[in-house]
Order: sequence, then structure tokens, then C-alpha cells
Amino acid sequence: MQQLAASQTENPTMLMTITGKAKEQEEARHALRYVFDAIAYLSGQGLPLRRRKEDTGHFRRYLEKAAQRDGVLRKWLRRRDENHQTFTSPEVQKAIQRQLALAVTRSLAEEVSQAEYFAVIADETTDAAQKEQLSICLRFVGDSLQVEELFLGLYEAKSTTAEAIFLLIKDALIRLQLPPEKLRGQCYDGAANMAGAFTGKTCCQR
Repeated sequence: MQQLAASQTENPTMLMTITGKAKEQEEARHALRYVFDAIAYLSGQGLPLRRRKEDTGHFRRYLEKAAQRDGVLRKWLRRRDENHQTFTSPEVQKAIQRQLALAVTRSLAEEVSQAEYFAVIADETTDAAQKEQLSICLRFVGDSLQVEELFLGLYEAKSTTAEAIFLLIKDALIRLQLPPEKLRGQCYDGAANMAGAFTGKTCCQR
């Protein structure tokens, strides 16, 4: 460390480079907080982040409004015009949305894990692209002794056999660290394959 400090003192250019990088990293963290705040707020309100023209979308407008009172953010957003990374691309927005959704789902799943028992509600549907999807909900009694339902999400079903649907539900529960032994009820509205007297029932009893 002493040698590094000495070399930096002897080499002003290196010191300026390191200092500049540290400042840039701090500004990036500062701007990224606004990006997360914008996406969390707009997603929570059910508002689209972008429109056909990205610059007219809610996400961009939110950041521009915040930049009016924050010089660091204003400076950071100008980097976009210079083709620098600003964490505002559609790909980054989608990645952040996925992480936020996962954090919310895990937080809600924690409530389910504290319940004595829970039930699974699954419904099979077909989307506009003709792909089979399985919606999974959990039903449980919360601390207030009120029956609550938690929507886990939509999962693409590669197959609609009872075995495949069972494995899909099992995987969702394991990923959220929900103990299968607490599962005490099952409801399959549109998933007709799971309602069979033998195939579906035996598959889920395993």
C-alpha cells in the first residue's frame, strides 16, 4: 500500500486517472438510484416505461424532471448523447424490472412460508402467440386470520401433461423456498389434465 501511495504521488497522471474513475463510479451509483426509483414507481403504478418514441415515455420524463433539481443526474444523462452507458436502455429497464419483481415476489412468499399451511391454485391458458401458460397462485391464512391469495406469476408450459405441470409448480415453490410439505390444497381450474382421477391426482401426491 505504501509503495502504491508513493507511486501515485510520484505520478500525478495516475493519481488523476484513479481519482477521476472513482468520481465517475460514484456518479454512476447516484444516477442508478434514480433509475431504480423511476422504474419501481412507474411499474407500481402500472404505467408503461416507454412509448413508440423512447424520449416521450414516462421513464425518460421522470428522469428529466428529477434532473432539473439534481446536477449530478443531469450531467449523467447528458452522457447518453455522447454514446456512453447511462443505464437507461430498454434492456437495462427490463433487467431491473425483473429484479424488482423477483424481490417483491420473494417478500410476499416469505409471508406464505410463515403460514402453517397453504394451497396452490393453477390455471392453464393460451396467450396471443398460442403458447401455453400456467398461472400459479397461493392461498393461505395470514397473521390477521384473513384468507389471502398471492399471484406468483405466469409460467410457460413446455408440455401440458400432468407430470410437466406438476414439475413446473414444484420448481416455482422450490425457487421461492416454500416447503412442499406445507401444501395442503390444490385447485386446477383450466388445467384439465390435473383433474384426472388417476394421472393428475397421483402425480401431485408424490
